[in-house]
Amino acid sequence: MLMLVLWASLAILVVHFCSWLETTLLSVRVSTLLDRAAAGNTGAARLLDIKRNHMEAAIGAVLTLNTLAGTLGPTLAGAAAARHFGGPAPAILSAALILFLLIFSELLPKTLAALRLKRAQQLPPRA
Repeated sequence: MLMLVLWASLAILVVHFCSWLETTLLSVRVSTLLDRAAAGNTGAARLLDIKRNHMEAAIGAVLTLNTLAGTLGPTLAGAAAARHFGGPAPAILSAALILFLLIFSELLPKTLAALRLKRAQQLPPRA
């Protein structure tokens, strides 16, 4: 039972984070990053470098991790459910987890990040 909760929770957290990160990477304006980098914000300078020189690699890494978490999480949680419950439980759990991931870890974070872009763009200064 612990493994079922662990795999489901890990999938939800990773997919949620990836969705938020993807939206932020794609939505943050270069002009905002330029202003903040000029003011000495090293986090903004780093993100500006990523957007200018490494955007394809960054988005590719985020989407790869997102896909792996969204696929492996329900699969491993379903396998744990099969060991613990048997019967139709793995199929029901996997389907429910996939729907939960789509709504609360894909759609909701992207919508919130897009609606609250200014807050999502708040980059803490790095030393």
